[in-house]
Amino acid sequence: MIEEISVIGAREHNLKNISVRLPKNKLIVITGLSGSGKSSLAFDTIYAEGQRRYVESLSAYARQFLELMPKPDVDSITGLSPAISIEQKTVSKNPRSTVGTVTEIYDYLRVLFARIGTPYSPVTGLPIEAQTKDKMVDKIMALGERERFYILAPVVRGKKGEFHKEIASLKKQGYSRVKVDGVVLNIDELQPINKNKKHDIFVVIDRLELENTEDFRVRVSQSLESALIVGDGVCEIELVNSEERIVFSSRFSCPESGFSIEEIEPRLFSFNSPFGACRDCGGLGFEGGASVSRMLFFHSGGKLQSNEEDDSSCRNEKCESCAGYRLRPEALCVKISGFHIGDVCDMSIQRAFAWCDDAFNKLSAQNRSISERLFREIRERLQFLIRVGLEYLTLGRSSGTLSGGEGQRIRLASQIGSGLTGTLYVLDEPSIGLHQRDNERLINTLKSLRDIGNTVIVVEHDEDAIRSADHVIDMGPRAGGYGGNVVAEGPPSAIEISEKSLTGAYLRKEASIEIPQKRREGCGREIRVLGARLNNLKNLSIGFPLGKFVCVTGVSGGGKSSLVIDTLYRGLGIIKRAGSFSHEEKEALRTAALRAKSAEEAAMLARRKIEMFAEKMQSGRCDEMRNVVKCDSIEGTEFIESVIEVSQTPIGRTPHSTPATYIGAFTPIREWFASLPEAKARGYGIGRFSFNTKGGRCESCDGKGVRTIEMHFLPDVEVVCESCKGLRYSRDTLEVRYRGKSIADILNMPVTDALELFSAVPSVANKLRTLVDVGLGYITVGQRATTISGGEAQRVKLSKELCKRSTDKTLYILDEPTTGLHFEDIRMLLGVLHKFVDKGSSVIVIEHNLDVIKTADWVIDIGPEGGELGGRVVAEGAPEDIAKCINSYTGRFLAKYLKR
Repeated sequence: MIEEISVIGAREHNLKNISVRLPKNKLIVITGLSGSGKSSLAFDTIYAEGQRRYVESLSAYARQFLELMPKPDVDSITGLSPAISIEQKTVSKNPRSTVGTVTEIYDYLRVLFARIGTPYSPVTGLPIEAQTKDKMVDKIMALGERERFYILAPVVRGKKGEFHKEIASLKKQGYSRVKVDGVVLNIDELQPINKNKKHDIFVVIDRLELENTEDFRVRVSQSLESALIVGDGVCEIELVNSEERIVFSSRFSCPESGFSIEEIEPRLFSFNSPFGACRDCGGLGFEGGASVSRMLFFHSGGKLQSNEEDDSSCRNEKCESCAGYRLRPEALCVKISGFHIGDVCDMSIQRAFAWCDDAFNKLSAQNRSISERLFREIRERLQFLIRVGLEYLTLGRSSGTLSGGEGQRIRLASQIGSGLTGTLYVLDEPSIGLHQRDNERLINTLKSLRDIGNTVIVVEHDEDAIRSADHVIDMGPRAGGYGGNVVAEGPPSAIEISEKSLTGAYLRKEASIEIPQKRREGCGREIRVLGARLNNLKNLSIGFPLGKFVCVTGVSGGGKSSLVIDTLYRGLGIIKRAGSFSHEEKEALRTAALRAKSAEEAAMLARRKIEMFAEKMQSGRCDEMRNVVKCDSIEGTEFIESVIEVSQTPIGRTPHSTPATYIGAFTPIREWFASLPEAKARGYGIGRFSFNTKGGRCESCDGKGVRTIEMHFLPDVEVVCESCKGLRYSRDTLEVRYRGKSIADILNMPVTDALELFSAVPSVANKLRTLVDVGLGYITVGQRATTISGGEAQRVKLSKELCKRSTDKTLYILDEPTTGLHFEDIRMLLGVLHKFVDKGSSVIVIEHNLDVIKTADWVIDIGPEGGELGGRVVAEGAPEDIAKCINSYTGRFLAKYLKR
């Protein structure tokens, strides 16, 4: 048996022909600076080859349905096991996807409620009892004189197939008419049924016109008896004129209101099926977004589709019909231990786990026997989610609202539940978004995955994770072209003592992020949020001091993002929109200013403009603030002029977008090339050096440098353009050179090299220097935006802000900016953020990283727990004050860092 994974000659991306040996069935951490080659080794080489080999073993027919990965640039890899990747961008953003559906817990709940749930009347609250045949006859006789109707028995409901056997059986029993997909047909004239579509087939037991006689009553009774036999206890009455349908069941019917359920099956509890989805919202749970889905559900043969653009149009208000539970009333009337399935999905995972024990203990002996295995499966999966620190989530939480770290840990919990052994797992920073309190639980989970016989490779920067590993590979020594080498490898102790390893320097505290000698006093002003109630926030009122570096901390799910992003940032956007002037108002104010005859009149007009702005904000924002961000008001907005959220969303989605174009550095570079003597002699303008417009770019690839070739049974292949050899420009354009470098050479340079080349050109150097300041000197000037990670994109955006002249009224908001960053990257990032504050701006950061928190001027700790037990201010003040708070989890861990 091979005891190691051997990688020989890996050259993917910036890897320098490296060779490593990884012990199998161990926890392996790959660390190093951002851009040092960690992901290139873990994902693009080891995982890619493992996945490629597995897919290649399948038939050509099967391969066409799978995403095939290209063969990595490596000489050989031996000892590979089947590989599973658990990355940060794997959870569906479809509004129909929830925590429950992703983890499959909801599927078990549907079966559980279908098998042992008790239906209750939504009208009377009484248990629904079986209907007797006599009661059914009584209801039919009360329809009214001369009413015409069919008595139908369901044979097939929403299933695919040709149903030869069923049709033959009906003929044998003597039935002559059937209703197929809404059309009544003679059974002998029935055409072949399309086996690829779902069908509804009913037997027409009888067609009657109501008569108030005893003979008629007997006939109805006999027909109902036949219908109940054929329909397995269910039959339908369809009125000919109105097409109204009455469902009868020999099993479930409310004794007073007549409310009945035709059958209790798992699909009744599926909001992704027309049989279970709420009629008004189509199973989405919010108003307005289901018009397309509902039409497809109920008017196109029950075909399920979802258009996310339509679905997102009105997501703020819960659907009134289902109260946001997504299901039909028939599904919500079925309960176990007093709770329907929607109630269970609204519970936190921790509370749902407790409900399982309580509900099972209250069951009868028979129901315990039926449900024992179902409860066990549900409890185990809930337990896995608790083990990875997600006990605050609810099963009904839309997966599109989860962070990358939460989504990754959900997949991790699912993999533990699968019980696979002999597998290679590759994870990308699973500690993202996780509080230090829960870190140990996550590490123990990874170890349990290892202990059952798997190899676990984790790309990680967290110190606890590095120290807990069996084997560590430190990549570097720097990033980009200066990285791609193995600096040190072995147990954590070997990394710690390595003189070559920057990671080791931080582990042995030779290098560190310093605690400021003095906390800033700020400007004495603050922005104050009043009455915040969004998500789990408990009517929160809190002030954010301005002129300071503010950290908002707390356990995962405590309410940090709900407060800072969803309430403060969005609320400030609402205020800005409410106070804006129309075109007509702007023109009137401008004209009045031009006609002002004195300084006093101009000052009075300026004061009136401010008053108008305040009046517009006050009148226009109240309803939207209360309904959208669930907040009473935000005070102190007059102290800021601009609010900038620096997120991790991509800086561009096409190869035409690059860091240089995003921060505005490419325009002065093109201007410089256009000013060169050779360019002037040829009559070249600035447009000649753009790869986005015709003239100087390569027309074969439209300036992309690559061409994409579509394949049938293989993945699309991206090949270097044959005309320009990947340089993006025409041959004539490339003949213009600055210090021996063409415009294409500049784009392929690392930023640090380009900065040195343009050191004498301030318009270029000043912008490129901001990329170096945020730790991105290793990326190339023209690197395609599609290859930039989320953390890198955030730092490119910070670089763009550094290029601007900020004022003392600028507020910057960042959510987890240390995502994907090494200790050294964090040190450089903090230098940039503190530089913003030193210039008079204000910075608010949502963060778990203790090295960041310890440098803050002010900390707001939200919690104390996640989910429904969070949403409160646990402590606020300087880091030293938080460290003294015995109720703060953040404070307990922060105290150790402040002593270093």
